[in-house]
Amino acid sequence: MIKETIELPDQSQYISEKFLFPAYNSAKLLNHLVNDILDYSRIRSQKFNINIAKFNLHTYFEELQQLFSLQLQTKSLKLIFEDSGLNLKAIISDQIRLTQVLINLISSAIKFTGKGEIRVIITIKDNAYQIGVRDTGVGIKETDKDKLFKEYGTLDSNEYRNLKQSWNWTWSHD
Repeated sequence: MIKETIELPDQSQYISEKFLFPAYNSAKLLNHLVNDILDYSRIRSQKFNINIAKFNLHTYFEELQQLFSLQLQTKSLKLIFEDSGLNLKAIISDQIRLTQVLINLISSAIKFTGKGEIRVIITIKDNAYQIGVRDTGVGIKETDKDKLFKEYGTLDSNEYRNLKQSWNWTWSHD
């Protein structure tokens, strides 16, 4: 008698990948959102602080990659970190604020990119790090760009689902 064997995945790994990992990432994103709201409150009460510290850039990018892995996988997108040959191991910056900015930019890029990739690009210009986020969508109309950074301003999300966007943020270093 010939027995057919079916290989089942390791139960604990399967549970981690299908349930725990997505729940953990969702909780981290929710935590970042709550911190954004708290920061807004601190700004209004003039108790906002910047926390400058040295951190490992490669580890930081791995954590961002992990944070967005479920959304990227769902849409078959790639998140690529590019340091333009700088080979930066560590930087000095406010990691919390950098994370807030990148989460917003990468989340928008994922939301409005149908296929392809999202690139986070770091360069140095005029003695300052410059970080940009690009995706493979088709872009935002020039006439709508002035609406982007106004309080409570939004664009028609259906119109921009497949649009290309590129945003930059600069911080200085010494």
